[in-house]
Amino acid sequence: MINIKEIWNMTLKCIEDKIPQKIYENYFDDVKLLSLDKNIATVVVPNELSKTLLEGQYKQNLQDSLLEVTETLYDLKFILSSELEENTSSTSSENLSKASFFKHSKLNPNYTFDNFVVGESNESAYKASHLIADHLATLNPLFIYSASGLGKTHLMHAIGNYVLSVTPLKKVLYITAEDFVDEYVRFSTKRDKNNVSMKDFFITVDVFLIDDIQFLAEKTQTCEMFFHIFNLLVSNNKQIVITSDRDPKKLEGLEERLVSRFSSGLTVSIKVPEIDTLMNILKLKIKASGHDLNLFPDDVLLYLAQNNSKNVRELEGALNRIVFYNMINKNPGPITMDLVHQAFDNEVVKDHKESLSPEKIISTTASYYNLAPSQLTSKVRINQITFARQIAIYLCRELLDIPFSQIGKIFSRDHSTIMSSVQKVENLLKDDNQTIHAINQLKDQLKTR
Repeated sequence: MINIKEIWNMTLKCIEDKIPQKIYENYFDDVKLLSLDKNIATVVVPNELSKTLLEGQYKQNLQDSLLEVTETLYDLKFILSSELEENTSSTSSENLSKASFFKHSKLNPNYTFDNFVVGESNESAYKASHLIADHLATLNPLFIYSASGLGKTHLMHAIGNYVLSVTPLKKVLYITAEDFVDEYVRFSTKRDKNNVSMKDFFITVDVFLIDDIQFLAEKTQTCEMFFHIFNLLVSNNKQIVITSDRDPKKLEGLEERLVSRFSSGLTVSIKVPEIDTLMNILKLKIKASGHDLNLFPDDVLLYLAQNNSKNVRELEGALNRIVFYNMINKNPGPITMDLVHQAFDNEVVKDHKESLSPEKIISTTASYYNLAPSQLTSKVRINQITFARQIAIYLCRELLDIPFSQIGKIFSRDHSTIMSSVQKVENLLKDDNQTIHAINQLKDQLKTR
């Protein structure tokens, strides 16, 4: 996003060509742009003489130059730097609180509409996302739901990236529901000290993207704050985009009034991709990784697509495995089916949901960590047992796709604890090699038992 300093530097370059050089050097060098808010540009000037000159003779030049840079017509407000210094102490803590919220808001620049592979399974979600990005606040909220790894987070980031590419001054906030909970706790703790609430911050947000809303389940106070923020943003024509692992009507542990608001805009789903879509995704991943697509014959791509059809992450993992085996075999030519079978130990890599059960997952996980199955369903909170239990909970959710409430009964845990366990493992799988290795090993074992 273009920041205030960059905007002002570009504005000064424009105005320098429109006024006498001496005027520019004497009266514009020490002038700063403080803020752009609700079509008002606040400009800080060093003294009364500069203020008089800019408010009069050169105001139009400044306004035209700012319009040229931002494509927005701003009214100009001039304040003295001495006035600003008097107010600094009272506003600095608020600015700090607002700024810190954005530590979570990191849009992934690699997730765009251009590199999202569209198929029958996700076409409606793609079109809805593009429509929302082009026409903010026309359908509010946009609610996208799907199983894990099918592209809803990609679309959410694509919306944010697109909005900033078209209107760089928009304030876009991306955050996971888990981070939202953390921020609610932080704001609640700091409010008396800084006199700032989350609602004060959110009124400045233009596009609010919140991922995995199901994590708010049974967090009553956080949901209450989210409810008020939701209403605040919608009433001010700010866009909200929400993702979840299920239809809003099937969300458990959330108040009906919140669920009804989720359903009041546009709800779209993403299904399991078709084989053709999966093959196109593979081709895109291969090209993006810098590999030669000619090294991957259609029969290899078809095999990967047919046997890793549950989600895109699983598909990408299978592709990486093929690439790895091709590297260690130092094979210079096209990848063969023999190498594919070698990579997967001559086993068909399919989702054997029918032969799996929670009991088998618990038993296999317990054995992997040298524990008894009963320890994973016990109330014991020793770190080793807790971690193994979280792994087993994650596998039950990932491989069996059963509701959190059902998993909770199996492990004698409440709904929110099960959700938190799944979330923790998913976060570890992003960058923790030990957890990635353990999950892959356990999945391999479960396929052979």
